[in-house]
Amino acid sequence: MFDADESFEPSTVRRLLEPSEDVHIEARASDALVLVTDRRVAVATRHDRFDLDIPYEGLRRVQFDIERTRPAVLVIVPERPADAPQVLSIPPDQYEVVGKALAVIGQRLYPVSPQTGHDGSSETTMDASGDGEQVFGG
Repeated sequence: MFDADESFEPSTVRRLLEPSEDVHIEARASDALVLVTDRRVAVATRHDRFDLDIPYEGLRRVQFDIERTRPAVLVIVPERPADAPQVLSIPPDQYEVVGKALAVIGQRLYPVSPQTGHDGSSETTMDASGDGEQVFGG
């Protein structure tokens, strides 16, 4: 776990990655570091090992909840039950970084999903009308 007195630098966790691996996003949770790379999503609460280290095709679901009266929560659920889900508290100063991480993960997840059966391109439109006939989506 991160400790207020412990010096936990992201560079120490990066040593656990492959030398040729590119880190796209690095986000801090209250007690963890989340790395989104060109190959995987990794979560570390210690400098010497990953609590979760999973390739994109091993992810089942990622959820980001923001409520008015509670800390934001990022939930990362692996496909295999043997890999423990991660529930992370995200401070407000990391919302933008986590949003970018979600975009990268989402773009990687959709094409590898066994349910899509194709390259991830959409054949439907997402048009929707709101109050006052505003149009949302494509």
